[in-house]
Amino acid sequence: MSRSRTMHASALTAWLVVFAATPVIAQTPDPTRGWTVLFDGTGRCFYSVPPDWKVDDVSEMITPFASSPDGAVTATMRWSAHAPWESATADLRAMTQWKRVHDDSERRYWLEFNEPRARVLHVAVIPSASAGACTIQLEIGDDAREELRRLVPTIIGTFGSGR
Repeated sequence: MSRSRTMHASALTAWLVVFAATPVIAQTPDPTRGWTVLFDGTGRCFYSVPPDWKVDDVSEMITPFASSPDGAVTATMRWSAHAPWESATADLRAMTQWKRVHDDSERRYWLEFNEPRARVLHVAVIPSASAGACTIQLEIGDDAREELRRLVPTIIGTFGSGR
């Protein structure tokens, strides 16, 4: 073998050894890719729902409303300048009928309630990037399939404030 082929073969071998020893970082696919993003009328708050969910075009300009294809789960969101983050979370903390606190952090306060009409209500509040607070409500009917119930944390995970 010629000297140049030996050098190329050595370089290739060294590159393969380095490449083989380098850990491969797998990227987790985004479960919300292709979902529909809804904004409140001010553009301050947003959330996403699966692409097959029904979106009420009329309410989208004021209080974005979406529902699962079978209507068993509904979602709505609003922004309020009159309910700053501190007072919005204080109001929720004062409620005594909540079933579970899912998140109590500086960026989100999320409660789950059992409602008397055979449904479960999830309410989350986040501070708006500007003044005020964003609130999302997801209502889950007793007849909701388990796959829809499992979407609730993902939908609330998409809930955010843009400006």
